[in-house]
This record gives sequence, C-alpha cells and structure tokens, in this order.
Amino acid sequence: MASKPALQARRRRVIEAALDEFADKGFEGATWRGIAGRAGVSQGLIKFYFEDKEGLWQAALLFAHEAMTADLPPPPFTQNADPGLALTAEWIRAYVRHAARHPQYFKMVMREAAAPNPRIQWAADAVRKAGHADFQRGLQLLQGRGIFSDLNPVLLQYAFLGAAHQPFLASEEIRAIYGVDATRDDMVAAHADAVVALFLGGWTGDSE
Repeated sequence: MASKPALQARRRRVIEAALDEFADKGFEGATWRGIAGRAGVSQGLIKFYFEDKEGLWQAALLFAHEAMTADLPPPPFTQNADPGLALTAEWIRAYVRHAARHPQYFKMVMREAAAPNPRIQWAADAVRKAGHADFQRGLQLLQGRGIFSDLNPVLLQYAFLGAAHQPFLASEEIRAIYGVDATRDDMVAAHADAVVALFLGGWTGDSE
C-alpha cells in the first residue's frame, strides 16, 4: 500500500492535471480520461480521491486560489488605509506576474462565469466574494485619490482583471500576429508597467 506522502503527492498531481483540463476545456468539456492522461494515472485512481467531477472542479479551484494567495503579497490596501503609490504599484506588478505564470485559475473561472451554473455560485461563496471585497477596498483608495472617481467600481474591477490577464490568455494569438511570446519575462514586466500606468497614472499626492 502506498504511503501517506505518496497518496498526497498523487492527489496533488490529479488536482494539477484537473486544473489544466478545466482551464483548457471548461467543466463540460473536461473528461476523466483527459485528466487521467495529463496526470499519468488511471481513471480509477482519480475516482479513489474524488467521487464526481464537481468535487474535483472544486478542489482544483481551491488549489489554484490557495496558490495565488501564497504567491502574492497581501494587498497593501487591506493593511493600511493609504499605503502609497510604490506599494500599490508593486502589488499590481506581482499580480500580473502571477497571472502570467498561472493563467489556469482565471481561465477556469471565466469559462464558468459566462452562464448561470452552480459552480460559479459555489466559487463566489467559497473564495471569490472575499477576494473581491479586498479589491474593492483598493479601488475605493484609488477613487479617493481622484483616479476613476466617476466610474462604477464593480465594472472597474473587471476592467483591471481583463487588463492584467488578457495577454496571457491570448498568448497564442499574440504569437501568431506579432511573433512574440507574451509570457517572456521582459514582456511580462513591460505589461505589468503598462497596467500600473493605466490604473495609477492619475495618482495624486505622494509619489513614494
């Protein structure tokens, strides 16, 4: 019988494979066979860990969310009423770097977000609402600084998410049209600078 660490390692491998499968194909398009092939395990082993595809989808989403939380510094605007331009800009750059390295989470959520379904409501209740509440506090800070003060903060948040993620979701089209790799380190850094300029360019007051 496999040891506990070996069982945990296999479970993680299944979840990582499922994350890729759900990101690429959506819930309806993902299959046990596809996930098993990506993970290099049998379909029976997947069902040893997860009773159904819904439970595996939930585990993959939580895994991706926890990885993002571990990778990013805490949003400075949740720690300090006014953290200043430099800390806010660095958090945005860190977010863009994470989006470039791990596009699966956003892809997975957006595939389900386009139509009503129980998965997107589950995700909202489990993790997404809390994350959005933190981000809304940051937008309130920006709007207090005179940035986008007359815009709807909910729509503004999705404008930020789209700006941060889109080049990495469309990396193959960018390669086909422009012949460049959007995930290259220098391209990611340049895109992070662009997002900072777009969203913090109107910052008034301190420049630190």
